[in-house]
Amino acid sequence: YFRTFDTIFRGRFASGTLTELQAVTGLSPKKIPWINFDVEISPDGQTIWTVDGWFVPPGFPLQADLLMGSRNDGPGPSFFRATDSARILFTVNSVALEYAAGISSNGRELFFTRLEHPTFGRQPYICLATRSVEREAFGPPVHLANLSGFVEAATLSPDGRTLYFHRWADGRFRLFLSRRR
Repeated sequence: YFRTFDTIFRGRFASGTLTELQAVTGLSPKKIPWINFDVEISPDGQTIWTVDGWFVPPGFPLQADLLMGSRNDGPGPSFFRATDSARILFTVNSVALEYAAGISSNGRELFFTRLEHPTFGRQPYICLATRSVEREAFGPPVHLANLSGFVEAATLSPDGRTLYFHRWADGRFRLFLSRRR
């Protein structure tokens, strides 16, 4: 980290073994104490969703905002920060912490976790922001209040009918799902 500032890596996983490990370059703000974390790749592999997090010891983020990047198949970084990322995510990012993006297959629904300032005893919750056309800005997010308790890290099935997430229950994280009507 202190040499390259890269915190996202990729590799090939087969038969229980990870090989060809390499940094995903081009996303890091290259500043201490900023760290990129949480990764979602669009189904076509061309867009990466991650988080710019400002961390302080003992390792909790004071700021976390979603970031969108685009794939670079030529020489240079493997992804780069999309020039329209701030515009597209303008209504999504706030003074709260936003992380754990989950994008729909058509790119028009963005699920993410939001956590208001944790020192006030708040729990994370899952939000949904939508748009009618890919590359358009997302509209204001909606809190999915039916997913209650300490919930985070939603991901949508390819057919868009099932939302998977985890919830803190009985002293540990458990996986849950919610189906669309």
